[in-house]
Amino acid sequence: MRFPRRGFTLLELLVAMSLLAMGLVAVLEAISKGLTAARTLQDYHLAVQLARMQMNHTLTLPALPYGVEEGDFGELYPGFRWRTEVEALGTGAQDDLARVVVIVSWQQGGIERAYRLETLWSEGLRDTLLGNATVNFDRQEGAGTGGLSGPEGIPTTAGSEGMVG
Repeated sequence: MRFPRRGFTLLELLVAMSLLAMGLVAVLEAISKGLTAARTLQDYHLAVQLARMQMNHTLTLPALPYGVEEGDFGELYPGFRWRTEVEALGTGAQDDLARVVVIVSWQQGGIERAYRLETLWSEGLRDTLLGNATVNFDRQEGAGTGGLSGPEGIPTTAGSEGMVG
């Protein structure tokens, strides 16, 4: 006489456990990659803010520091370094035109990462742009969507920015 089958065999349990283990490994790997991506994004966001801060510092100095300068952000932002390159472009009517480049770099997981911010700047417009700067609000829409501007709504900085590497 045969007894009705109740429960699972040892082989069925082993197959079920191995499938569960593979699924768990895949979920943990996805979580790990998500955390790594979040950390990378956080570092890039910080690099953007630091580059903008360094650019603003450079542009508000009494005179542009032509050439290359390097440094770090101290204990407040350990591991982040900056490099400022100011190059004279003087051409014709704009003899005081300069290219200002700020590069913020850091190490992440053994990989050197960098963010580059670049703008053109005219020493002759310094007083016009910085001395009379006002917050330019979008008056038609009634929202504060503008940026820093000079007397005729001329933007104070026009540049390009992006990740390097």
